[in-house]
Amino acid sequence: MSTSLQAPGAGLPRIERFVANRMLRLAAAAMKRSQLAKQMEQESAKIIALCDGLTADQGKQRVLIDRIVGIEDSSRDWSIYMTVDHLCIVNPAIEAIIESLAGGKPFDQVVRIEDVKPRVDAGPDSVDRFEQSVGQFQRTVQQIDSLATGKRHIHPWFGALNAKQWFTLASVHTEIHRKQIQKIRQQL
Repeated sequence: MSTSLQAPGAGLPRIERFVANRMLRLAAAAMKRSQLAKQMEQESAKIIALCDGLTADQGKQRVLIDRIVGIEDSSRDWSIYMTVDHLCIVNPAIEAIIESLAGGKPFDQVVRIEDVKPRVDAGPDSVDRFEQSVGQFQRTVQQIDSLATGKRHIHPWFGALNAKQWFTLASVHTEIHRKQIQKIRQQL
């Protein structure tokens, strides 16, 4: 792409990050685990449906979209498969954080946005991996007794989050990237 985008990790605009942080914490407090699980499941099914019928070339075609709420500038020129690959990276990472916090242990890795960018050569296999990652994520979260943990882990945009807040983030994150995939698909 010839358009100059901000570097990965540049983040969200300050006011958007402030509002998103408040909304994330409010949603985590207000929503039940079952509601979050259902939202993530529904958004994941929509992503899989949006990928259905794509040729490999369509899925790999990078498309510059207008920035949508929740994604940083550097993520605006991804392909559909890159977006799905990003979810394949993030879902297991959040799952590991939730498992660690719910087990009363600190998570020992620093979360950096620039570390979860997708492979530029992501292909159709990313859709199957995504479906598997969502299923594994849901099974793991279902087995945890309580997500209301005292332990927290730092997110670079939203600060210290407990397990329930990380689960909320995963659900909302899936929705944001479903919207991104829709925008990309509209421009193919």
